[in-house]
Amino acid sequence: MATELAIRRTLDQLDTLVEAMWKRHEAWEAAHPGEYRPLVCDGIGLVGRCTDTSVWLAARLKGVVHGYHHDDNPDAALGEGEGGHDFVIVDGRWLVDWWAKDTYQERDLYDLQDPADQELVLRLYGPADAWRQMSARDFAQYKARVREIREA
Repeated sequence: MATELAIRRTLDQLDTLVEAMWKRHEAWEAAHPGEYRPLVCDGIGLVGRCTDTSVWLAARLKGVVHGYHHDDNPDAALGEGEGGHDFVIVDGRWLVDWWAKDTYQERDLYDLQDPADQELVLRLYGPADAWRQMSARDFAQYKARVREIREA
């Protein structure tokens, strides 16, 4: 079973990797003014995509990626502008979401056994029965999109 401390260490590791990616990206932009390049972090994928950071976290924390399409979960505050959102559930207890912190300045860790966190999760993520676990087919589509980004 994952502990809050172990999850926090993994989130800190992700922060460190992304910070290093930003430094490399800034150097690349300085050398290639006016050119576009997606923000791809080695081993993670596209940093601005919740799926990429969720898949990375799930692999390290032995969690499960869950998500929703916003049309199917209109009560969720997160992912409205993006059409939906993905995040990680660890041990059925912890909701881990680095992207929400990075994009919306929300917390990145919630204890689903804590009533106060349950209220926040309901407001931000909508009801749990609107979430669905990412399937093998979803992962195949995700990997194909990551390949397309890297080849662009």
